Amino acid sequence: MHNSIACTETGQQTDDKYFRIIDNGVDTGLADRIWEILQRPDWRWGQRSTGKTPQKFWAKDLDDEEAIIELFEGVKHRLPTIADNDLVIRKVYANGHTHGLGGSIHQDNESPGFYTLLYYANPEWHPRFGGETQYYSDDLSQVIHTVLPSPLRLVFFDARIPHFGSPPSREFWDLRITVAFKLQAVPKT
Repeated sequence: MHNSIACTETGQQTDDKYFRIIDNGVDTGLADRIWEILQRPDWRWGQRSTGKTPQKFWAKDLDDEEAIIELFEGVKHRLPTIADNDLVIRKVYANGHTHGLGGSIHQDNESPGFYTLLYYANPEWHPRFGGETQYYSDDLSQVIHTVLPSPLRLVFFDARIPHFGSPPSREFWDLRITVAFKLQAVPKT
């Protein structure tokens, strides 16, 4: 289902806000276990990027899923070091988008010290399916990054970066699934 390829990373800091893409950063066996969890019929309708927007899409809570925590623990050492802090999970859930069901431009958190780790969970993806995530400048005047879904891909970014999950194209007949880890930097103990 998932292909195993050597891991690659690209990253930069934009206006002191971290942004990093990690390709092939998930073990294929773990990715398959996560995909099985995401196939369970416990999705709920009505998730919004923020409470202020009308766009709705599918969501699934994943806070207590062992394989999801294992994914985070397995990639944690590859995330940027944030001063003398540890990154801890505050919430984790999956987003599901079909054609025509995109989110809206939003920030995951407006305060410094919060980050998002986004995992593209679909085991197969073609660029013609669309579904990219766009990241914007603070004033929303420019797209600063565009990331296409790709199997085993993760994106780590500062939660203050405005972003938007685009819906997939008409050529994709399923859910475009991402797993969003909402993280906070806390002092090491």
